[in-house]
Amino acid sequence: MATFVVMASVDESVIIVREEERGFAAAGHLVNAVPFWGFIFLMGIWLYFKERSREVIFHIQQAIVFQMIFLCLGVFALVLEILFRVVTVVHEGVGALLSQANMFFFAAAYTVYAALCVWAAVMTWMGKPFLYPYIGRRVLEGNLTKR
Repeated sequence: MATFVVMASVDESVIIVREEERGFAAAGHLVNAVPFWGFIFLMGIWLYFKERSREVIFHIQQAIVFQMIFLCLGVFALVLEILFRVVTVVHEGVGALLSQANMFFFAAAYTVYAALCVWAAVMTWMGKPFLYPYIGRRVLEGNLTKR
């Protein structure tokens, strides 16, 4: 289990969602497993709770950042797939092998991504604190560009 150093100015009370709002936060994490369409749903929740609940907003922000990172991975996999299709023109066997390896790794990455989204939804629904690895702490601190 990873340990984090918490800055004194960081308000960690937003990690745990109040019982009456858990459904929205959990739904946000769960729908996050559907790339792109989940983002649209997350934006709807964010707009609804923008002035109502810091806790729900925190979880929605985590989910949005997590999905944006996954979508970047998807674009990278797509660019590789196009490159491997060009390689297939030159050497059919190598291009086909690289293309299948690319799809396998993307499918494995999506499986881990979706499992993490479901885990986040379950933990939030149960009222337990949840932070996406690496992302959650940065969203909590409000500094996503920090290196």
